[in-house]
Amino acid sequence: MLFDDAHKQGCLSVEPIELDCPPAALIDALGECDQPVLLDSAGLHDDFGRYSVLTCCPLEVLTVHDGKLSDQGGRTLGETDDSIWLALHAAMSRFAVRNSQAAPYVPGWFGYLGYELGRHVERLPASTRRDVDLPDLRLGFYDAVLVYDAAGRNWSLVELQFDSPPAGAGRAGEALRKLAAHPQHEAGCDHPAAVELADARPHPADSPVCDFTPDEYRQAVAKCVDYIAAGDIFQVNLTQRFTVPEAPAPLAIYRALRRRSPAWHAAYLGFEFAGKPAAILSSSPELFLRVRDGRVTTRPIKGTRPRIGIAEDDQTAAAELLASAKDNAELAMI
Repeated sequence: MLFDDAHKQGCLSVEPIELDCPPAALIDALGECDQPVLLDSAGLHDDFGRYSVLTCCPLEVLTVHDGKLSDQGGRTLGETDDSIWLALHAAMSRFAVRNSQAAPYVPGWFGYLGYELGRHVERLPASTRRDVDLPDLRLGFYDAVLVYDAAGRNWSLVELQFDSPPAGAGRAGEALRKLAAHPQHEAGCDHPAAVELADARPHPADSPVCDFTPDEYRQAVAKCVDYIAAGDIFQVNLTQRFTVPEAPAPLAIYRALRRRSPAWHAAYLGFEFAGKPAAILSSSPELFLRVRDGRVTTRPIKGTRPRIGIAEDDQTAAAELLASAKDNAELAMI
């Protein structure tokens, strides 16, 4: 494991990159890199949806699968709830950056936490069948990131300079420099629309297959309503899974998603698991949690009203929101 023998320390190096392209110009090339990550912000706001982050070639990967925490070498680091969290804490605390404020986004751990990870926090009955064999947690440690600032339309490469470099250090920085040197559609890369319109919309050959029939879904909704009325539950996240045989490549699906539904907080993570290619695609207008200087910010859409732009109307909407029992209950829940 990367940091199991000693604490690693280092400084951040911030290198301006001469590149007049949006992130869309680099997506295809990034998808060909080792275990790529794209944190993609399509919105432009002084504080939210401003930056996009690209990285690849992790030095270490941690996964929780079948109740065990393992590193990329296959070593088991924890196999009880307590040992999993202790090992994760140890792994994530064994590196220190001396100038961590040098850039808005810096190298570190990137990945996802699945819903089933909650079963390592709280004992809950298993009422569903597991039908997707992916880790409940997957985190990769990346030592370089390429950051795009939509406000200034500029790029920078932020890289960790280790005092005592571990094996593989610098591989991500090298790959990201090559990526930035050869953007897609170079002739038109200063015109974002040209890059977006070049994407072909993927069309699956077969219709999606759902794990619910319409009648089954209606019955499940009715049962949820009964549970809520009885006071047994507060809210239900009732989902349906759609499976597409002969699906297009994940990157093609992500391109279509970001074009048709641009979001402030979108992501693409590519990797392999159990010898098979896998990807996580995400798109959301909501900021779940942001931690800066000891301050935690959340920006849900639940329990909000749109601004109208007329002071009197906005005040009326705010008063309605404050008086709404439903919205206040929902905000308390989330």
